[in-house]
Amino acid sequence: MRIPSNNVPTAAIFWRGAASIDGDVTGNNGSMDYWVVKLNPAGAIEWQKALGGSSTEHANSIQQSTDGGYIVAGVSASKNGDVTGNNGNDDYWVVKLSPTGAIDWQRSLGGSLKDVAHSIQQSNDGGYIVAGESGSTDGDVTGNNGNDDYWVVKLSPIGAIEWQKSLGGSNYDRAHSIQQSTDGGYIVAGVSTSIDGDVTGNIGSEDYWVVKLSSTGTIEWQKSLAGSNEDFAYSIHQSADGGYIVAGESYSNNGDVSGNHGASDYWVVKLSPEGVAFQSDTSDAVFSIISPEPTLQNLSIDMVKVLVGQSKDSTVLGIICNKGLAPLHVLGIDITSGDSVDFTIPRGAGDFFLDSNECRDVMFGFAPTKVGVRTAKATIRTTVGDFTDTISIIGEGVAPSLAIVTPFIDFGQTFVGKPKDSTKVITIKNVGSSDMTISQIDYNAVNTTNFSTLTGGNSFTLKPNEQAIMDLRFLPSDVGRKSGILQFHYNGVGSPATVQLFGEGIATLGIIPSILATSTIPFDSVCIGHPESRSATIKNNGNVPLQLIRAEWITNAANVFSTTVSPQLLAVDSSITVPIDFLPIATGMTNGQVRWIADKDTAVSSVSGIGKVCTNIPDTARTTVIAQDISAQAGEKVNLSLKLIKSTGMQVTGAPTDWYARIHYNKSILFNEQTNNVCPGTTDSCVLELTGVYNPKSDELISIPSIATLGNTDHSSIIIDEFKWTNSAIVTDVATQYGTIRITGTCEDGGVRLFIPANSSTSLSTRPNPAQDNLQIQYGLREPLIVTLELLTLTGQVVQTIVNNQSQATGQYTLTSDLSLLGNGVYLLRLRTNKEMLTTRVDVVK
Repeated sequence: MRIPSNNVPTAAIFWRGAASIDGDVTGNNGSMDYWVVKLNPAGAIEWQKALGGSSTEHANSIQQSTDGGYIVAGVSASKNGDVTGNNGNDDYWVVKLSPTGAIDWQRSLGGSLKDVAHSIQQSNDGGYIVAGESGSTDGDVTGNNGNDDYWVVKLSPIGAIEWQKSLGGSNYDRAHSIQQSTDGGYIVAGVSTSIDGDVTGNIGSEDYWVVKLSSTGTIEWQKSLAGSNEDFAYSIHQSADGGYIVAGESYSNNGDVSGNHGASDYWVVKLSPEGVAFQSDTSDAVFSIISPEPTLQNLSIDMVKVLVGQSKDSTVLGIICNKGLAPLHVLGIDITSGDSVDFTIPRGAGDFFLDSNECRDVMFGFAPTKVGVRTAKATIRTTVGDFTDTISIIGEGVAPSLAIVTPFIDFGQTFVGKPKDSTKVITIKNVGSSDMTISQIDYNAVNTTNFSTLTGGNSFTLKPNEQAIMDLRFLPSDVGRKSGILQFHYNGVGSPATVQLFGEGIATLGIIPSILATSTIPFDSVCIGHPESRSATIKNNGNVPLQLIRAEWITNAANVFSTTVSPQLLAVDSSITVPIDFLPIATGMTNGQVRWIADKDTAVSSVSGIGKVCTNIPDTARTTVIAQDISAQAGEKVNLSLKLIKSTGMQVTGAPTDWYARIHYNKSILFNEQTNNVCPGTTDSCVLELTGVYNPKSDELISIPSIATLGNTDHSSIIIDEFKWTNSAIVTDVATQYGTIRITGTCEDGGVRLFIPANSSTSLSTRPNPAQDNLQIQYGLREPLIVTLELLTLTGQVVQTIVNNQSQATGQYTLTSDLSLLGNGVYLLRLRTNKEMLTTRVDVVK
């Protein structure tokens, strides 16, 4: 028997009986032993084993098993040495060897008379099928028909009898060859002299007798083949067309036999899958049967390390080859056993044929569901069943140390040559337990010159649970849809982490976006430590509406100038005034420049001021009250806060402590937990009247627990309509700055996204959040789309599919998801359409 060795099927293993105790033979147990010899490709002995006891043993069949070891079958009369459990006289003796020849287990099978095993093969379930002859009617043997019968025994992977069958008639019947067929049953061939019992159609003397068994040993059909003289079948195999080819010797020249050359000839018979003889040939010359010869080029595949929740594909070249002269029919390749759910075959696993000397490339996929080493087997099913047909697959799942918070960023549409920025974007997060260093940030893929990093683009280190916040820009060079990949390089599995970027450049076609701002803003001499305010006017002097986004200081020595801009829409020919403060810290002239950034244009204002020393200044409490900016993904808990900045004079006698404020904001994107979102105002607006007492130890005046939600917009202003100190005994000077609410992770410019109508409650179109056993989900579509809605873990594993690839019309949808089987934790709700994808957070607390 040839076996794979070092992936080259040219090593060999020999077996039979040996009575020697010298030369190449060592370890003889007495009389004749099994002798198993392993040779390398050059024919040198790698190892040899004498197996048996003090009586006679004779090995008749050997095959390599899927674990790299060997299975041997024959006959033994011993009751000592390596042999245990003999039933009397000669028994089947089956020995399982390791790859180096050590005995894994051994079994004696039979009864009190002679039982001889002639053929053994490993079955698809990892067990073994063994066939031979038995004259016993006791012990392990039942159902004997008289004299010697075929005796077929099915063993488990550890040698336990699963079933046994005696086949034959009242005369002599001996099985020489057995093989598992592609339907899971078995085909047996040998010689029979019976004309009764299980045997029909005997032609005379000894006949070929072929028996087809089911997977449990039931006879499906049987066939006697012969002439009037002696005919002995020694070997049978299933052919590529599902039939069978049987070979042996024949002395006949009549009946089924024709063309005998005299005395004993080879006699080869081709049978249909049902046992009908298609053709037979006899010859006294040396000849060979043209047949396929499958060979595995790789017995093991290492998919290396992959992050849990991610996947990797790897193409293995020439994994199976046909070294024979006839075409090889490969029925398929299956992933089985172990962690098979983690491995796939994306390409190359289907039904196919290989011509002579042709090989097949196969792509394997690995997507670990758990941390640790993951293993499986790839079983290659062919119409040739007597070769090692399994491949070991291994890979390691690694816990992610870096999470992609925002996997997709879509800038939407902007005019060619006009920049559009996405600010304060949370891109990645360190989810590990130690510091993570991002060594490099770059761009990859087509059109990457259209994308750039404004801030946060250098190497940096993230502490555990820290997020990277970046300002990104899209500047299309021409018309059309653009895409790019933002890459974060780090020393670890999964590097680089990537964020997909999209944007579309559009032609102006007579559209002129333009923003104009006050060019110079001078301050007269201002007392050191006493701020003063001026105003800048920002006007939309183009012919399309603009979205004012933010202010950005180009130069601002010592940060003596300050301003706050709330994102807001500027209609054509409209203008707004924005306060600019100057707080000198030294005498002399100071200059600065501020850039006003809108979605389709920018403008610049120059600011100057002179600081001076002042005396006899009346006590004045100067304060600036700001509404704290909120930037969060839908579902995140936040606080609606008012804070005091740049305060002076608050420590002098008579300084105020009690205050009153009135603010308003868009309640569809911010849920006020303190009032359960019930407040006066319009449909979308919430007006709050607040009071409190200033604590000199804290700059925070008030903090209201809230939840960021998805509503009818993804950003809005927090407007301070009025703020006043109510008990001051000195002069008060109050400035206010608006805040912004920005919901991150949504798409822009007409894209389709989840939304919550203004009259619905809680967050993200989910109710409640945190949730316990049920979650109500609302989403709306602004055009017909194909929708998939899934609930995932933070590692990306899908735990629940709520909507799967459904075509849905424009409108609002409300669904209920059963969370009773989910544990406590943070999950991600992901909506995927054929245009966009949105991910938001859901907390489950029970």
